[in-house]
Amino acid sequence: MEAGETSTRIQNKRPIPTHFLSLPLGHHEALKTRVSAFTNALLAADPPIVGLEESVIIEPARLHITLGVMHLDKSSSRPPSPTLASSSRQERGEASSTKTVADALSLLERIRPMVLDALSEGAESLNGTLRVPLDTIGVLQTDKKQTAH
Repeated sequence: MEAGETSTRIQNKRPIPTHFLSLPLGHHEALKTRVSAFTNALLAADPPIVGLEESVIIEPARLHITLGVMHLDKSSSRPPSPTLASSSRQERGEASSTKTVADALSLLERIRPMVLDALSEGAESLNGTLRVPLDTIGVLQTDKKQTAH
């Protein structure tokens, strides 16, 4: 391997996520009860399910949906360190790809009204129920068979 190959691999490596955006579900009592019943039934299966151990089952109170993962700069006050990639972006008039916790919080605040609207519309159409099909894999679709974006 030549020296140039090593530096290219390092530059192309994705940064390790530092922050996760998740929607907690542990406060939903009915969901916790159903998940507990489901996992208890799995653990009590006769014959036992091969490879299923109690240690891999999480407590229903810890349930969440991960909405996204991010790599954010640790400091919201310092400017991003200049790199070859960021220098070329600046020359083209593009924004820096380095994001901070403050940037993420600002984005969340801007999209908050849209999320609340979507949740209220969804609650009306679902009559308060949560539907999660476990027998198919594909792109999420609405009840009207429209592809969700």
